This record gives sequence, structure tokens and C-alpha cells, in this order.
Amino acid sequence: MDYVTRCVDKTIKKYQSSDPFDIANQKKIVINECPLGETLGFYMMRRRTQFITLNIDMNSHEKNFVCAHELGHAIEYPECNTSFLRKTTLTSISKIEVQANKFATLLLAHGHKFEPRMTKRHFLQLCGIPYEMERFI
Repeated sequence: MDYVTRCVDKTIKKYQSSDPFDIANQKKIVINECPLGETLGFYMMRRRTQFITLNIDMNSHEKNFVCAHELGHAIEYPECNTSFLRKTTLTSISKIEVQANKFATLLLAHGHKFEPRMTKRHFLQLCGIPYEMERFI
């Protein structure tokens, strides 16, 4: 089991939830929504307070995934402010972004069953996860 998988399992067990908004609330992470243009969201810590900022113009599935992605940053690297997550960085090769994408995918897939005749794309759609994340399933 790799680092990200252990981190997701530990988080779900500790907070008894796989809902990124619920976990953020329990961790006292402040979530803001505002218009960000092409930016989907970002994470930062200021004066020991953690913040996740989400683009208000996203649909609920996008907000859920981006919140889970930014939560991954908050849990895996709490002291490290992240650059903006843009639509074009969903397939980023940066280690920290790849880990956050994997964290979000595993968190949101938790509790969903991959049926034998189901395609990866159908499973991702069922979980509200972008198709670009299929490599983590």
C-alpha cells in the first residue's frame, strides 16, 4: 500500500467520512467560494489556519472533486501553499499534484463498488470523478 492510499484510509477512518466537505469541516478548514475564472481552486495556510478556495462557477461534482483534491494538499502537506489548480493541470505531472489527484480519486471512490461489467469511465462518472483520473482506479 502506497503513501497516498494509507493517507486516504487513515483520513476516512479518523473522520468516519469520505465527504471532503465534511472532513474539511471537522478539521476546521475554512472553505471559501468565489469567482476564479479558469482557476478551479487552491489551498493555503495563513497563521495556522487552513483555507480551501473553490471556484463558485463549478457544478457540484466539480466542486466535490476540487475540494477533495485541495483537502489532499491540506492533509498530505499542510504547511505547503499550493498554486492554483486549473483545468489544464488535472493531468499535471508534478508529484504533489499527482498525489492530490490520487487522494481525491480514492476518497471519492470509497464506498462505491466497481461492478464486473462496469467500465472505468462509468465508475468514475458514478463517483463524480473526472475521466482524467482513470489511472488511479
